[in-house]
Amino acid sequence: LTTMPLNGGKYYATWDVLSFTLTYDANGGKFDETTTTKDFSVDYGTAKADMPAPEAKPTREGHTFNGWLTASVPETMPAGPVRVFADWTPNEYDVTFDAGDGVFENETPDDPSDDTSSVTDPVEYDTPVYVPEEAPVKDGYTFDGWTADDGENVYLPGEEIGNMGADDVTYVAFWTPNNNTAYTVKHYYMDAEGNYPAEPAAEDI
Repeated sequence: LTTMPLNGGKYYATWDVLSFTLTYDANGGKFDETTTTKDFSVDYGTAKADMPAPEAKPTREGHTFNGWLTASVPETMPAGPVRVFADWTPNEYDVTFDAGDGVFENETPDDPSDDTSSVTDPVEYDTPVYVPEEAPVKDGYTFDGWTADDGENVYLPGEEIGNMGADDVTYVAFWTPNNNTAYTVKHYYMDAEGNYPAEPAAEDI
């Protein structure tokens, strides 16, 4: 209008709905090698059920993705940014201590049936791994510790090895032969018919 009409006039405001940022935060994880967040532009007042979400799940070493922590998200998009965080559970991985030809003795020496050559325990990712307090035994050998790299690093009973990685790991016993171990060599002589006697003909110590 360039001139006021005789009967006056009424004017109405027009409004545009504003949009605000909804951010999904991987919370220690990643969507890819470099992306830790995903942003969406959401109109003010959009219902929670209609808000967009990432199609791809984030990943995080040593963890399982449980979903998004949406409990704190308003029922409708507010007039401001919203940030949603990923929910994670740490995984557990097996740590095995393998004595090989040695054994972990049970608490009843007269009953060796429960002796075992290895022990395995689950350990939560990124928490400390400890060497068992009990050392294995092996006839004719001295136990020197546990190793996972052919003796480059050797760990003793009760020591902390480090934090658990994202894979199962096995430590094997590291042994040194004893120099003062007595051995008995028994000699059995075969007769002309190819038979051996029940008792040795001679013994060397």
